Amino acid sequence: MLLSIKFVMASCNPPPNDTEIVLRGGCRCGNITYTSCTLPVDIGNCHCRACQQISGSPFLTLADFPTSSIQWISVDTKGRPMCGDSAMAKYSSNSFAERGFCAKCGSTMMIWYKCDPARYHIAAASIDEESLKGELPRMRNHIFLKDKAHWEVLGEDGLDRHEGFSE
Repeated sequence: MLLSIKFVMASCNPPPNDTEIVLRGGCRCGNITYTSCTLPVDIGNCHCRACQQISGSPFLTLADFPTSSIQWISVDTKGRPMCGDSAMAKYSSNSFAERGFCAKCGSTMMIWYKCDPARYHIAAASIDEESLKGELPRMRNHIFLKDKAHWEVLGEDGLDRHEGFSE
């Protein structure tokens, strides 16, 4: 079911200057981009069924950011950048999370959990690694292993493992 949910956004006035921005990212077509003034606080793999279906793979890798550090930029119908997530379509596949994706190219952008409203869980592959100022944290965990695809072989990687959300 498509929803029109207003996510909590960082203030757009004034936009961060280049010295405050530590990374940039966006969707495949460039219709949605974002900047962050902090590096992610955590990176992990979610194996829930919804993440499998939206990624087309056995898991989705998510980088967690404080909502206050992210500034979304959308492209309007005339190709002009504008502050906000207006180009992001939202979908609620369950009672505890809303997912945001590009309405134009379909790229998964983020998940916002109702139980963790101060964080965006952004698709890690959307981060432009060439824009990084600093190092990304090491991947920390696998979550929702109770939903892991039966055909997935998960090797020993030293990461924490959880049947549901991490503690």
